[in-house]
Amino acid sequence: SNEIGYFLGALDLDSIRVGNRFELKNIYYDFDKWDIRQEAAKTLDKLAVFLKDNPSIKVELGSHTDARGADAYNLTLSDKRAAAAVDYLVSTQGIDPDNITSKGYGETQLINRCSNGVSCSEADHQMNRRTEIKITGLLNKDPLWDKSLKEIIEDPQLYRKVIDMEKRKRTYSMKTK
Repeated sequence: SNEIGYFLGALDLDSIRVGNRFELKNIYYDFDKWDIRQEAAKTLDKLAVFLKDNPSIKVELGSHTDARGADAYNLTLSDKRAAAAVDYLVSTQGIDPDNITSKGYGETQLINRCSNGVSCSEADHQMNRRTEIKITGLLNKDPLWDKSLKEIIEDPQLYRKVIDMEKRKRTYSMKTK
């Protein structure tokens, strides 16, 4: 139940450098759609925990399409997909919009052989309809460093986060006993 550890372990901490990209598993889209699926929301929630715990990291969410459809249409569709993922994180998880951007790549970065005119299964096309995270910046210091302990304690959002983490720790330790 260590969501933060799971996400970080999946990324490989040594690889967090500006410009590095990581595919977010289970962030897929239905054909010709950009809405956030239920399983995608769960992955985005885990990403939100990571971003809140590491406020000095700036990221881009880049979305992709499969090769079906016109190139220009696919660029627009992928822009909508990336914007939907960012909007989800900002509106439901409180992620700072200054630390996250969106970009659509259309069908310019396919991860398999399913390009224009190639016959592929739906599962193969689905692999290309994905969202990736790209590290776009690292602040030299954590924004919390400038806050006093009193300011941190009095911050209601931070206080709620600490309480929630403690509850998860207690629940987890009771399950493992």
